[in-house]
Amino acid sequence: MSQENEKRLPQQYTRPDLRWAEELLGESLDPLPEPAREFTPSGDTSLIPRGEYCYDSEAEGHVPCPYFIKTEYGTYRCSHIGYEAFEDGKYETDAKLLTRFKNVAEAEKAGVVDDYLFTDSYKVCGVNTQFPGRVLWLASLIERYRAEVEAQPYIAERTADKPHADLKPMTDWMISTADTRLELWEYMTGMVENIPPELIHALMVADKRFRVKTFPSSELMDPDFAKRMPPHDNPKRQYWYMYRKNLGAPEPHELLHDPIGFFPPVRRADK
Repeated sequence: MSQENEKRLPQQYTRPDLRWAEELLGESLDPLPEPAREFTPSGDTSLIPRGEYCYDSEAEGHVPCPYFIKTEYGTYRCSHIGYEAFEDGKYETDAKLLTRFKNVAEAEKAGVVDDYLFTDSYKVCGVNTQFPGRVLWLASLIERYRAEVEAQPYIAERTADKPHADLKPMTDWMISTADTRLELWEYMTGMVENIPPELIHALMVADKRFRVKTFPSSELMDPDFAKRMPPHDNPKRQYWYMYRKNLGAPEPHELLHDPIGFFPPVRRADK
């Protein structure tokens, strides 16, 4: 592929229609809400790249924010929120700064602040801080989730038959797997590329496997999950993978509580 024909993402992202994926997964993939702002923004926020910096580091090259401007006198300005900063102690910056101001104190009096993070393109606006969802990374997250689901610790007897057994390894496995599933969901809510149907199918397989290996619960398996869950009218349905409990080694008939159906079992890499 020639350089002229290389696929490059536009500055303004177009979110794909994921209603078909929501219907299959049974969960909402709406973008995460942006936090409340303490400033009055100007301009179109969709032009601001996703991520923690004023450019999209995952795109081909850097997709810069149109509001992030370097001035001729060595400062950096965000025209979106009216913020301007310099990096004190940097010789090149100080020399240019003095062509506009008599000294650093005068620059600060004019509202220019010393902020080396912002001069390094670290966002101060807080807009679109979620990383853009891309297919290659999404595929790796799903594969990681599938592997974690299949890494369930082995228990020779049913949990009910081991009232004093140490179930910490099983609990740790459930929490880790659910945490990966939440990370995966968060990434999908920021998708800027279309998701191939085969990836959603692979995710459905892994979800079915996790359901078979655990039982539903009315309580969160880890209280800390409550801090990470965005509000939802039915959290036990939306974040079902956080409301699970130990199944242990089930009898065959117990697996019927949530059958895999037509989904094939996931094979471990070492088999």
